[in-house]
Amino acid sequence: MYSAALDTSAGTASFVVVDCKSGVRIVSDHSLAVGKDSAGLLVAMLHLLGQRKVRLGDIVEWTVGVGPGSFTGVRVGISMIRGICAGTGAKCRGVASSLMMAYQGHTDTNDDIAVLHDGRRNELILTKFAIEEDNLVALGDPILVSTDGLSKSLASRFVLLNDNRALPQLDYFRESLVILSHIDAGILLGRDKVVWPEDTDAVACSLDPIYVRPAVFTTPKKVLV
Repeated sequence: MYSAALDTSAGTASFVVVDCKSGVRIVSDHSLAVGKDSAGLLVAMLHLLGQRKVRLGDIVEWTVGVGPGSFTGVRVGISMIRGICAGTGAKCRGVASSLMMAYQGHTDTNDDIAVLHDGRRNELILTKFAIEEDNLVALGDPILVSTDGLSKSLASRFVLLNDNRALPQLDYFRESLVILSHIDAGILLGRDKVVWPEDTDAVACSLDPIYVRPAVFTTPKKVLV
């Protein structure tokens, strides 16, 4: 039996499969097709599974990143995992992509961590995490902050995906900035860091995408009839 994780919130997909008994990673890839090429995502996943002789039905639990991040990417990932689990009977849960990033950037210190996503419009999406009993816990919902208004006092460590648009504006934070090349979707697999939802309602709630601003940036045009 296997446990799998997928995150498509960051422009590229991260896909990890772990053997439930040994904890060994059977598949680990972060270059699957997403965005406008998202139709090929399932095909790419099945190809990787086939190389390792793992059937989709052998995966008994799925973790999927629910954002914040790319609106399209987040929706693609959640929808695909919902469909797979409906067909195979596997259980699933959604976790914040920012939590995955926080654990990637976490060290053995007790430092607070601020996870940053590029929010466009000269803004960043900020999610703060603190250490509680060796686990990372979000300090409130993610919020939008201006790059000019970001303060070093927010946290001891900042975690950011390697985004060329945001990096030049964060030179001031260079010493405390951890830059990730990709999100490791499997960072929580095999670790008792996030409790699995207890019932159907909790599962559905966990799979809600995290949007910090409306998914449509522009006001829809009025249609004259």
